[in-house]
Amino acid sequence: MTPLVVAGSTAGIALGVAVAQGLSAPRRALRRARRSIRRTGRAVARAARPLDRSLDDLARALRPFVRAQKEHDLAVTPLRSLRDVGVSHIRWGVVESAGIETLGDLDRWTERRLIDLDGVGEKSARELLEGVRHMRARIDAEPPRPPLPELSEKGAPKIAALALDTLDLLDSYGAADTLRSDLARLERARGVLARELRFPRAALSFLRPRRQAEWVARAVELARSADRLLSGDLFSQLAKASAPARGGRPEKGSELVDAYGERFASCAAVIERALGGAGSGAIASALSSELLAAIDDCTLRLGGLDFTLRGYQDFGARFILARGRTLLGDEMGLGKTVQALAAATTLTHESPGARILVAMPASLLHQWVRTVRTRTRLAVGLAHGSEKEPAVAQWLATGGVLAVSYATLRTLDLARRLDASGVAIDLAVADEAHYVKNPAAKRTQALTALFERSERRCLMTGTPLENHPDEFQRILTLLDPDLEAHTERGRHDRDSGFLDPTLFRRRVAEVYLRRTQKDVLTELPARIEQEEWVELTPAERSAYDAAVGEGNFMAMRRLTTIGAAESAKFARLAECLEEHREEGRKVLIFSYFLDVLARLAEEFVTGGTIHGGVAPAERDVLITRFREAPPGAILLGQIVAAGVGLDLQDASAVVLVEPQLKPALEAQAIARAHRMGQTRRIIVHRLLAEDTVDAHLRTRLAMKEELFDRYVEGSLLEAASGSAGRDAAPEDSSGDAESRSIAEEAIAAERARLGGTS
Repeated sequence: MTPLVVAGSTAGIALGVAVAQGLSAPRRALRRARRSIRRTGRAVARAARPLDRSLDDLARALRPFVRAQKEHDLAVTPLRSLRDVGVSHIRWGVVESAGIETLGDLDRWTERRLIDLDGVGEKSARELLEGVRHMRARIDAEPPRPPLPELSEKGAPKIAALALDTLDLLDSYGAADTLRSDLARLERARGVLARELRFPRAALSFLRPRRQAEWVARAVELARSADRLLSGDLFSQLAKASAPARGGRPEKGSELVDAYGERFASCAAVIERALGGAGSGAIASALSSELLAAIDDCTLRLGGLDFTLRGYQDFGARFILARGRTLLGDEMGLGKTVQALAAATTLTHESPGARILVAMPASLLHQWVRTVRTRTRLAVGLAHGSEKEPAVAQWLATGGVLAVSYATLRTLDLARRLDASGVAIDLAVADEAHYVKNPAAKRTQALTALFERSERRCLMTGTPLENHPDEFQRILTLLDPDLEAHTERGRHDRDSGFLDPTLFRRRVAEVYLRRTQKDVLTELPARIEQEEWVELTPAERSAYDAAVGEGNFMAMRRLTTIGAAESAKFARLAECLEEHREEGRKVLIFSYFLDVLARLAEEFVTGGTIHGGVAPAERDVLITRFREAPPGAILLGQIVAAGVGLDLQDASAVVLVEPQLKPALEAQAIARAHRMGQTRRIIVHRLLAEDTVDAHLRTRLAMKEELFDRYVEGSLLEAASGSAGRDAAPEDSSGDAESRSIAEEAIAAERARLGGTS
């Protein structure tokens, strides 16, 4: 060996020794950190063993139930649904005549038996069996559903009892979730440090003592953080927890059914957890790795929050906190309020005295305040009426939640008072944010000033797009003025003239989170929508035709219902109400018009009417009375005022007396009943009059719904009457223009139908 080679080998050995010595201290510290994290993890697991055992028992009970559910779904799926997975050129009649009517039937056949059928060759047989395999995989991939509330399915009573037991344990052992989340965050940080200490990335660390010291310090802090968890209040709370006494819960029969039904939404959440559901899969795939890492690192601290979060709600709350500026566009009924309160509770735990501002329509104020007071430990003030000034002063001084209406924002001058006090907002929430889509409106300007003084901003609306995508873009400017310009750049859709829908959704994905009921609420009962077409009576027809001749659009809409003493719609409504009374259903009836509601109150025995002129206290009385009323009860609502912000799962039938100008109004009204916690199938009746403006409006609504689906429903993250109250509708001149356009089109169409001039 030459001297040069020997020298090179010696240098290499020396370098290797130096590198090993340079990494030895960080690696020793990292091993200590791993031991500390694992030690804490074992201690948490021991303390939370009753909860974990209960979840395991629930999971074991669910497995055969879910298998049976999947087999049932396969058994009832029609054979011709195979066309959805590309199976074609099949002589369907031949196959069905052999008794193969469903996928379950086909799944029992072999290729040889299929080939023996006249008209089915080898290619068709293979295509059929490959198709059923694809459909089985699709059914298996769908989230399982919890037992129905009546607990009639095999194994359902046992699952219900276990779910209720687990819920009780969650109340006692809830600290385990937070501790495990903290440990997961520490473990991720340890993994990052371990990757940095690998060869060859760390090979030259011996030349950088400061880098070595930094690695050691990080590892030491990880170990200390894990040790602090063991000595902290949360672990002390967990260690002292004890399982609730057994024996108080019914094990079977009607009492178990009642207990399960009363806590159905929470039971569905704990069943989802036992099955390992997280609720964020497809959504997460659209987010950047940086944002996903921030969401993963976010630990919710939910002490005092009286909600059992679903997987998608947990993800949504962490999305709000990690992203900082968000538009939460979940479909109505999915618990946007719960997610905002989970974020607010976490902020308050991390920083006592945190200031949370929630702006909303005036009709929702008392509901928000009641929810905060009864379901959280957060301090809450109501900036409304005589309570306004003391509430604002208290909030500025000590923090908590401040609930304020959009109307009050215009006069409160809160931005100046924040500046004078030298404080900022930790989280600003705008509920029903489509009310502030017009940048020229005073309420929008006041909210913008407050958002500028908030570290985190969250817009919440189940209907972020009412007429056009540009409305959605205007809402986004409240989060970041640059977002509107950003979404406008790029190619435009040929049909609508707007930005291409796919490109539009991609550009807002990192701020816009939307999940639909069908995506995340597998237990939600079906919704059946029925169009109830009636023929106007001669007297009604005469009054209606006169309104068409006068070009009075609003009269045309009203007179399809109350055009004469005898109403064709009321006659059909009476039949529907009688059916629902016999089935034990409570009914919500919505109309845009106050005089229509007044006639309804005269014709039918109801529990009152909610409209914009009803004071919040009286509104609460009406809602409570309806919830406590026996089956068959009826509650009337002006659709703009009563169609938002109410939780009325007691109702299982909804009647829309006339079609609306915006699909959002109808969707919001239906969602008062068809939402999380509903246990019965929902029946929706649309009362429509033949050969009237109703037909034109139904066609128009279908077009708007299609536009909404293209731009908003496909999230990669998965003008109203003043009589409805001060916050009944957004201050938006474009909405008036839209209404005028619809009115002009409808009048022209009806005049043409009647043979008149347009």
